[in-house]
Amino acid sequence: MTERSSSSSFLSLQVYAILVSHPPQSSDHLTPTPVSYTAGFYRIPVVGLTTRMSIYSDKSIHLSFLRTVPPYSHQAHVWFDLMREFNWNHIILIVSDDHEGRAAQKRLETLLEERETKVRRRGSLAFPDLLPPPLRSV
Repeated sequence: MTERSSSSSFLSLQVYAILVSHPPQSSDHLTPTPVSYTAGFYRIPVVGLTTRMSIYSDKSIHLSFLRTVPPYSHQAHVWFDLMREFNWNHIILIVSDDHEGRAAQKRLETLLEERETKVRRRGSLAFPDLLPPPLRSV
């Protein structure tokens, strides 16, 4: 079924929600994004069953996307809890220079600011450029 024929039949039906279960890979073009854009236009909820990417939390882009699993950026809560539990006052956070890495870093920074935790230095590192070519795709 082509995109055009599937969207025509899709629009002729009364659709209450769409379930998407394909977890996108970094080089995968079959992500839930087109489904989310189209369904958002028609205000049809999309439920991502396995989608953990943080970009789907942005309601200005994905108007009606819901999920059954938290985004990866929520791992920052665990990092923050570890910092408090072990009284760490200095950490080094290395994140990837992509949307997921920046979302996790921003979430941790927000938690630190909300709880008025002192941070001596902040920064990020686009580490793929520093790795040898065979390790960049790992």
